[in-house]
Amino acid sequence: MIFSQDSDLREAVDDAIRIAKVTQKRTVEIESVFPIDLTSDFTQYGLHRTTEVTFDKAAYDLCIDPTNYFPA
Repeated sequence: MIFSQDSDLREAVDDAIRIAKVTQKRTVEIESVFPIDLTSDFTQYGLHRTTEVTFDKAAYDLCIDPTNYFPA
């Protein structure tokens, strides 16, 4: 599961699918998980070659980790 709609991850998805097929002789299913914005006029899509999984913003907000992991 990739919690993103960032198209920069397209190559990572392609690589994971290729590695599974060529090296491991298996298939993988990758899910692109993102909150759906019902107030937006824009159509929302997941990453290419992935299964889209959407949930509401309230559920998304409950998953946010507010911890700052960078040293002070």
